[in-house]
Amino acid sequence: MSWNINVDTSALKLAVGRILFGVGIISTELLLFLELFQSLSNTVNEEEAVVHTSCVAKEPKGST
Repeated sequence: MSWNINVDTSALKLAVGRILFGVGIISTELLLFLELFQSLSNTVNEEEAVVHTSCVAKEPKGST
C-alpha cells in the first residue's frame, strides 16, 4: 500500500517566504524601536547630568 500525497510546493514556498518576510519586518521594527528608546534614554541621562552639574556648581558664597 503506497501513499500518494501531492504537496503543492509553490504554495508551501510562498507561505514560508511570507513568514520569513514577516519575521524580518518585525525584527527590523523592534531594532529601530530599541535604538529610538536608547537614544531617548541617553538624551534624558545627558539632561540629568547637566542639571546635576549645574546644581553642584552653585555653591553658597559663605562655604569653605
